Amino acid sequence: MNENESKELCRKLFEKVIDLKEQDQKSRRHFDDIQSQLTEQANTVQELQSRLQTVNIDYDRRLTSIQQTHEEEKQLLLSQLQESTTQIKDLERDLYFYKHKTRELRKSMVTSANSNALDTSTSSVTSLNKRKDNNDEEFITPNKLYISIIILISFPIM
Repeated sequence: MNENESKELCRKLFEKVIDLKEQDQKSRRHFDDIQSQLTEQANTVQELQSRLQTVNIDYDRRLTSIQQTHEEEKQLLLSQLQESTTQIKDLERDLYFYKHKTRELRKSMVTSANSNALDTSTSSVTSLNKRKDNNDEEFITPNKLYISIIILISFPIM
């Protein structure tokens, strides 16, 4: 090998070394870019996870609050229902009492009316008998007497 060939070979090798160094620098820059992107993405993922955890905690708090409110409203409604049920039972008891009293009063009124009617019918019969005595043509049959007593009982004179 002569000197020119060796120089040429050295130059080619030197150019090759320079090209390799440039490629190495490019590769390092590309690697650094990718590494910085990866770091940014990792930071973004970590930030999103932190936000997600915060949102989950907030959601759990709200859900717990809503459940508590719902439970309180449910208990309030149940207590109102219990009070209403108690009031209804009291009203039914009062209704029974007043119905019973009304029946008793009606019975006593009927008994009183019957005794008044008998007094009135006795006086009516007496007046009818007087009319009979006054007027011989008019007869009072037992049926007529019975009908007049029924009428007097049905329409008591107060």
